[in-house]
Amino acid sequence: AQAVRRACYWSLLIGAPAGVTYGAHGVWGWHVEDRVPVDHPNTGRGPAWWEAARFDGSTSMKWLRAFFEDIEWWRLRPYQSLLARQPGIRDISKHAVAAMTDDGELAVIYTPVGAELTVNVRDLSLPAYAIWYDPARGVHTDVGRITHPGEHEFLTPGDQDHLLVIAKEAN
Repeated sequence: AQAVRRACYWSLLIGAPAGVTYGAHGVWGWHVEDRVPVDHPNTGRGPAWWEAARFDGSTSMKWLRAFFEDIEWWRLRPYQSLLARQPGIRDISKHAVAAMTDDGELAVIYTPVGAELTVNVRDLSLPAYAIWYDPARGVHTDVGRITHPGEHEFLTPGDQDHLLVIAKEAN
């Protein structure tokens, strides 16, 4: 499930994809029983589609959709300059990706592992409010207000992947 989330959030935040999709053995072939997919003899057995639809990767896609439905995702543009330091500089599995709206009212940073992110908020509209979003469980943790520009440190609330969301406070 974590590999599925990493691939999807990397794709959605660092590029300009038309979208992402997810499929597991059983789902993409609409299996009604545990079997090897038709014309894919060396890929292993897959469960019935209704069982595969309950895999952790499928649940992660539910939370991905919920996350993007709650923000104006269509306004986001890749913006790696938010990261004052890239945690994945020596290890690609720790590579964080960032996106921001042109007006600086919304920023999203995805880290595939628990990490301390150093974020330069100079281009964000302040004051802003920050939260961590857990893409495995669909829950958020409040971080607090950001009122001054410069570099800010943010430590994920756990060891797994998270999204840091920074949004301009409503007037």
